[in-house]
Amino acid sequence: MQSPRALAEANEHETTSAILEAKERELRGPEDDSPPPLDLPQVDEAVAVALGIDAKCTAVEPHQAAGFFVPEKITLKTGDNAKLYYMKSGKTREMFESEYIALSLIHKAIPTLAPKPLAWGKFASSDTWYLVTEWIDVDADPSTAGPGGTGMTLAQKVAKLHTTVAPPPPGQKAPMFGFPIQTYCGSTPQKNDWCISWAHFFAENRLRHICRIIEQNHGTDADLESLMDRLIKVVVPRLLGNGRLGGKQGIKPVLIHGDLWEGNKGKGRFDDAEGIEPVTFDPSSCYAHSEFELGLMRMFGGFSAGFFNEYHHIVPKTEPKKEYGDRMTLYELYHYLNHYAIYGGGYREDVIVSIKGLLKKYEDEENILLGVDG
Repeated sequence: MQSPRALAEANEHETTSAILEAKERELRGPEDDSPPPLDLPQVDEAVAVALGIDAKCTAVEPHQAAGFFVPEKITLKTGDNAKLYYMKSGKTREMFESEYIALSLIHKAIPTLAPKPLAWGKFASSDTWYLVTEWIDVDADPSTAGPGGTGMTLAQKVAKLHTTVAPPPPGQKAPMFGFPIQTYCGSTPQKNDWCISWAHFFAENRLRHICRIIEQNHGTDADLESLMDRLIKVVVPRLLGNGRLGGKQGIKPVLIHGDLWEGNKGKGRFDDAEGIEPVTFDPSSCYAHSEFELGLMRMFGGFSAGFFNEYHHIVPKTEPKKEYGDRMTLYELYHYLNHYAIYGGGYREDVIVSIKGLLKKYEDEENILLGVDG
């Protein structure tokens, strides 16, 4: 199985491979307090109204390369002072609405884990949707940073997030797996219909849904369809089914970031603080099994053994612990499927290898229990 970086490079996914190869690069550029250049455009009037600022005192400039959205920096100049905002925009309303909701929930649970969302909506000048958040200076020099900050590590913050239990959806009495709105992982729309069963949510809203998108993007894949049917019939209930995952008590749906990998984390100084904090960006949240978060984190690397040790000291591995590794393979599979849906190419091999590995173990186990020759 090729590494994710090797696949990214082989398939000419320059953004992904660059981030994986040069991990020191952050998602936010250096803070610049100089006056906005006169030749830069002003912020859209709808954004200015939402932020309560004067558009005439603003300048908007590109910030990093555009990908699934257009990232920009807004500079507000008032007298001798400059205030910065981060804005992303694009044509898909739910991409920005859902991230606004996700950031709001994350910020409420752990205010320093993600930037505070400030506004989202539609430009007055075009059919473009936007999201604006506070600016985080990820290039702040730690040696010049002032005192303060929470003192929490990223592992501690993620663990705290994963203890944020879902509230019951409207009209329901108990928490459920899902999210109030469709979210996006990259350019992939994610189905988040509410489910009582985590196994059902993962099978239908993640695995089957992403396979439908693969078919839309790349055509029918009979082999993958057959393998997926077997995986959902045998492996998903075996590893994630009620009465199995979490033992008799089961698991509770908790808030996850949803797209937490090396490229979506960093360290920076919040606009209203002096200390430097570990921070995450670009969530694709839902209420899920906490370990689902860890699959993508393991897939691309960038999180040390020390991170996972510290995290699991706070959030222990779910019972049965001996099946933790297989659950990680199953959860990683979704993200390989998503990369196959978006990019095609060599990611299909990773998908097939992962599925066949799980099927070999758990179909053989089922055959032994049923007394069927393999």
